[in-house]
Parts: sequence; C-alpha cells; structure tokens
Amino acid sequence: MSSVVSVRDSLTMKDTVKPEINEQPVQFLELTPAVSGLSNGSVEDTTAIASVKANYSLALKAWYVDQNASLAKSYYQKAIDALVAWGDVLAKQETTDDNANNLFDPNIDLSEAAPADDTKTENEENGTNGKMDYPNWLASGIIDQYKNLLEIQNEYKEDSFQQTVISRLVFYDIGLSGSNSIGTIKAPIAKGHAMDFIPINIDNERIRKFTDYLTKNGGANIKYLYRKFGRDADLIRTIIREEGVPDDMIYLAMIESGYSAQARSHAHAVGHWQFVKKTATGYGMNVDWWVDDRRDLYVSTRYAFKYLKDLFNEFGDWYLALAAYNAGSGRIYNAMKKNNTRDYWEMTKLPRETRNYVPYFIAATQIVRDPAKYGIALETESAARMDTVTVTECLDLEIIAQCVNSTPDSIRDLNPALLRWCTPPTVPNYLLKIPFGTRTAFLENYAKIPQDKKRSWVRYQVKYGETLSGIANRYGTDVKAIQQANQLKSSVNLTTGQWILIPVAPKSYVATKEPTPVRNTPVANTSNQTKTTNAGGTGKTNTNWMAGKKKLTFKVEAGQTLGHIAEWYNITAQNIRDWNGLYYGDPIFPGQVLTLYIDQYMPDEGYRNATNKRTKEVTAEEPGMKIYVVQDNDNLISIAKMFNVEVSNIKRWNKLSSNTIKVGDKLKIYLNDKQ
Repeated sequence: MSSVVSVRDSLTMKDTVKPEINEQPVQFLELTPAVSGLSNGSVEDTTAIASVKANYSLALKAWYVDQNASLAKSYYQKAIDALVAWGDVLAKQETTDDNANNLFDPNIDLSEAAPADDTKTENEENGTNGKMDYPNWLASGIIDQYKNLLEIQNEYKEDSFQQTVISRLVFYDIGLSGSNSIGTIKAPIAKGHAMDFIPINIDNERIRKFTDYLTKNGGANIKYLYRKFGRDADLIRTIIREEGVPDDMIYLAMIESGYSAQARSHAHAVGHWQFVKKTATGYGMNVDWWVDDRRDLYVSTRYAFKYLKDLFNEFGDWYLALAAYNAGSGRIYNAMKKNNTRDYWEMTKLPRETRNYVPYFIAATQIVRDPAKYGIALETESAARMDTVTVTECLDLEIIAQCVNSTPDSIRDLNPALLRWCTPPTVPNYLLKIPFGTRTAFLENYAKIPQDKKRSWVRYQVKYGETLSGIANRYGTDVKAIQQANQLKSSVNLTTGQWILIPVAPKSYVATKEPTPVRNTPVANTSNQTKTTNAGGTGKTNTNWMAGKKKLTFKVEAGQTLGHIAEWYNITAQNIRDWNGLYYGDPIFPGQVLTLYIDQYMPDEGYRNATNKRTKEVTAEEPGMKIYVVQDNDNLISIAKMFNVEVSNIKRWNKLSSNTIKVGDKLKIYLNDKQ
C-alpha cells in the first residue's frame, strides 16, 4: 500500500508550504482490484478510473500547492465528468454481476446475511460496502474537496451545486439525504395508492425473482424472516390503525430486521425498523449512552410509520416512499430526474439495493398473506404479553426485578432499548415493560423500598484537578459508592476528561422549594459577606462565594443543554440548577433566561466558540499587566509571540513548572517585563 495524501487529511491553506519542486503528482490509496471493485480489469475500467484520479490529482495540486483556485475548479469539473463516465461503466458491470455483495440480492443466503444479533462483521465495523467501497470513497472525497474550495472562495451555492454536481452522481453512495414534507402533498397521488393502501397484488419479473428466492428449499428464507412475527404483531397492528398507514406495512419490519430489536446493518441502522441515528433523533427518539429507542418496539414502530407517512406526503406514491425509506429522498429525486420518470419500476439509476427493495417487500408480503398458495406452512412465536408502568426516576434493574419476583436479565429482555443496568436518567417519564400480571405487585413493593436504597446515576466528565471526594461532595454521595460503580481504587485513577458514573439518591440532589425555589442563592448582608441557602436549608455563611465572580444573564437557544452551558462557562450543570431552582431532569427551553455566576475574567460568550474561533479575551488587571484566558489550541510559544514576551517569563510570572496549560487557565502577562 503506497503513501497517501488522503482527502480527509489533506492540507489546509494555512498549512501549505510551497515546495521547491512541485511536479510530483498527488498519490492515492492503492487498493487491489478485488477490493476496489475493478475485478475484471477491463479497458473501460482502467481508462475511466485513470481519468478520475488524474483530474483529481491536478485539482488538489492546483489548489493546495499552486494556490490557483480557477485552475483547481476547472480540474474538479473534469473529475466530476470522469466520475459520471466511470459510473456508467460500473452500472453496466452491475447488471451482469450476480455475485455483488448485497443483502437483498436473491443469490445471497439471507439467513446468513440478515443480522440476528449485535455482532458486526469487519466490513460493518469499518463502514465498508463491498465492491463499491473505493468508487464511493473517491467520489465522496472529490465532492468534499470541491465544496470546500467553493466555500473558501465564497462561491458555494447549494442549489447550483446540487444541480451541477450531486444530481449527476446518482450512481454513487455519497451520503445523499432528502428532507421530509410533513403534512403537505408535494406530488400528485399515484393511481391506486392512498395513505392507507398500497397496491400489493401486482406481478412482474423482479417480484417473481424474489418470490422464487424466498420460497426455495421449502421456504426456508421466508420462514426465517417470519419466525418472530406473532410476538409483535398485535402491537404493530394497533399502531397501524392509530397512524392510518396500510395494513401491509406490518411486513416491512420483516424484511428490514426479521422483527429483531438487536438487528444492526453495515450502515449502523438499528432495531426493528432499521433507523440510522440521525433520522431517529430527528424524529424525537432518545439515542444516547443510556437508552436507544430504536430498539424499543413501542417507540420505533410509531416513528417508523410517521416517517413513512411523511415520505408518502412527499412523493404521493408508496413505491417511491418505500424506496426513499431505504435510500433517502435525495437519491429518489435524482433518479426521477435522471430517468425522467416518476414510475419506480422504470427507474434504472438507483442503487442496486433500492432497486431490489420494493419488489422484495412485495414478494414477501404476497407470500405471508397466502402461504398455502406457495406450498408453505409458516410458524411463529406466540404473542408477547407484558405489563407497562411509567417510572419517573432512574431505577436499577436489580430493584425492578426484586419488585416483580423476576431477574435483571428477564427485565432486560423485555426492555431491549435499555443499554445499561438501569432506566435512563435522561428520560423523566420512561415506559418500563415488566412481566405480565406484575404491575400491582411492582407498585406496592417499590413503594416499600427505603429512599436510601434507591439510586439514580449521573454521568460526569472529570475536570482538571478534581478528586473523588470533591465530586462526591458536589453530588451528595460518598467516595466509596463512586469507587465501586467505576472500579476505582483512589483519586489517583482519575484523569482529566474521563467519564465516570456517580450514584446518587434520587431526591438528594433535587432543589427544595421551601422557603424559596432557588438554592445556593447569594444574599447580600450588611457585613459584606454572602449567605448561601443550601439544599439542606442550613443557611451556612460563605464569605468567599462571590469573590472573583460576576453575574451573567443567559438566554437559552434551540439545541442547547445544561451540559453545554456548564462546559462553556467552566461551571457544573448542578450549579445552574441550584442558581435557577431547577430539579434534576427538568428541561430547559428556547427563550428561557438563566442566571449564572462566572469568573469575572471570562468573556460573556464563554468558551462556546473556542474550537472554531480563537477569541483573544484580555482584561486589564493593573497598569502594565494583563490577564490572558487560555483558548483552544494555545500554547506558551504562541502566547509569548502574541505579547512579544519570553516563554520563560510567562512561566516565572505564573509559577509554572512545565509548559502544560489548559483551556480556561488565566495567565499574568507583564507588558513592561519588569516583574
């Protein structure tokens, strides 16, 4: 494998150093023919890829070495033209290549290809996709670099770029995605289609191909996919009626996952309905360290049908909506334009998987509707029976199991969305599934558990200089509990940036609302001291609390969390709750005004832009001396150059024993250099 100038790691303009000799071409990742997808080594292959790489090399050289934007844009356009030509060559190969690596190819044994558990192959782990991996990688790199150039030149226009570049590369998997049009029909409704009806009783060669595949060997493949149907069917049908989608949509989860909560694709789509994280969170599902709603049949089924309705509203055609569910709306629009048709069955410029997706779904649906017609007897699991209860605090699965005379493993099986040993502290009202007939027993037994036996969990990132005892005091817990939860022996084991779990009693860190809704609130008195009302209402006097602090009024914007705000101002989320009378788990919302007490030298915007804008905020402390707040990517050398002083003096002024500094440090800088 040769050396690489990667499209992901290529030089930025500020890093470019013009070499004395710049005739050497940019080198690319060299893959073997089998890996790159060029297994037949045809003349067309060789010519097409050579043209792509040559123009891409010249474009990178023109921009990063010669700094000639006009010439670079010309070569990028030629590289795009070459990609289009190469895509035509690969498309011809694909139509005759029956051995392509594709989950929906009828020549693949689906019982082996379908993910029945959470085990990923090496290709899945690395995000690769068989023979198209190299062309997709190269096309994505060219697009990213070309777009970056246009943005730097202030010439990037999304509509124009979509039309002149993206729409021409429909053959490649370059991460296109479309947006939904919720509640608005953007296209005429196709003949025979309705929001609650999809035409299934149709026949063509593509459907028959999958029918043969699913029914061969006594129907082994359809039996494998159908085996879990009965367990979840009642719930899915209930949600179908509530959402008003076609009854046959119940079988979509069959071809997506075989009704498995643990199914995971090479594209990291998860659960019964195979949501990727971006789509799931965009629809309001919780996907974090604690819980993954994509594995929750209740939640994911509801949002799968909402997503499908949005797609039908967008296209007015269930075949196109299903294709978009598989590939994204962007690829469907590109195919419609490329093929000059809205007829799914006439579209050839679609990814192979998407061309197979709808006929595969229709074939499977036709078979399970009338298995006797195909000489097959289908068997399935019996319906799952369980009770549900809404819990308002984080509960350990051990406690839940004790309350219903069961085991933690059994509770976990009923709740596959739970990723840890407890219900998620990030979800205030969590719908917990428990064994059938145990709801009353759970409520009665849980009410008897003493508060000191209950635990909630906070996931906390260690800051510089913190100790276990300090963290334990902050959250009202004990050092031993933190050590046991994280298998730590002492504070020596803590490192800056490390994530730890903090067990806390559910009510111990919730603000009391008597006599005032705000705790840890500074109250001025005549002795110029500050009196603080703490959680226990002891009213202890703290003479140094306000020293070096300033009050800031912060207005919450969309997408912000207490964790974000705390990080920006080098405080804790619990501080913010204390100052504003918030309970743990209380949401914040856009437009809400929060009171913060921050270091007086900190800029009002905090460090929210530290990673992308190096704002140099310097506040005068005394004549001839400034206080400099260290920003992201700073070091002592850069700071010394900024103020035209020596590194040794900065270390001496600030009693630094090494060259290590961190974001947020305040450094004394003496401009007259007499200290």
